[in-house]
Amino acid sequence: MKISIITINYNNRNGLEHTIKSVQMQTVKDFEYIIIDGGSTDGSKDLLSKYTEIIDIQISEKDEGPFYAMNKGLEKASGEYCIFMNSGDLFYDKYVIENFIQSQPKEDILTGICEEHLSNNIKQWLPASEHEFCLRWFYRHSLSHQSTFIKTSLMKEIKYDTEFRIVSDWLFFMLTLLNKNATYKKLPFYVAHYMDGGISRNEKDAFNEREKAIIKYYGNRILRDFHSMHYGLNEWDSLSKKVDPNSKIGRIIMFFTKLLLNLRK
Repeated sequence: MKISIITINYNNRNGLEHTIKSVQMQTVKDFEYIIIDGGSTDGSKDLLSKYTEIIDIQISEKDEGPFYAMNKGLEKASGEYCIFMNSGDLFYDKYVIENFIQSQPKEDILTGICEEHLSNNIKQWLPASEHEFCLRWFYRHSLSHQSTFIKTSLMKEIKYDTEFRIVSDWLFFMLTLLNKNATYKKLPFYVAHYMDGGISRNEKDAFNEREKAIIKYYGNRILRDFHSMHYGLNEWDSLSKKVDPNSKIGRIIMFFTKLLLNLRK
């Protein structure tokens, strides 16, 4: 089984080298490695010449952003499955590709465990179970693209919607798992770890893009549902901070706040 590992990069030379080394150390070499650089000016392009023995395809030219670059890498992919390990993202250890192949994958989408390295601690992201997927789950959650293997044929059919700068990966998972009913499996091993940061951390912009994506693909009725989940909880949470939690009305407000929190999980 051949895997396509795709890395996109723009002016992140140090992160790119760390990513390349994590690919280079994999025990199983049955993969192709594709790097799409957005015309970096920090020496990233020169770095690629240092690792020509492991890089199968490299492109360095200006593009319109990360999801344009990811689609460009996807066009070059010829493996049965692909995984996006962008500059600064790392495979968890040297056995990831080996573990994936040994799991004998058949499903369209398979997600493993991911670690996010924050400034003062490490956060573990466990893969969702298939029974959790519904519109309500996607209002607040997504899958980690760093720890997800996707059938290349499925990605070439759907691709990332480049209208959105931040949430296109979230939208891809929603369109494939809900609309297309793609098959899914959670993997019991660690796949990736990455450093905190990136444009997806801008919660206001991400929320606004999710609104636009829901309108585009699902319409205003689903948008109202999305808003009720978001604003309803925020209002109850704000109100709960203004009352005595031991009073009768305080206990009622706390009850409904916890109820809404559970609904958003």
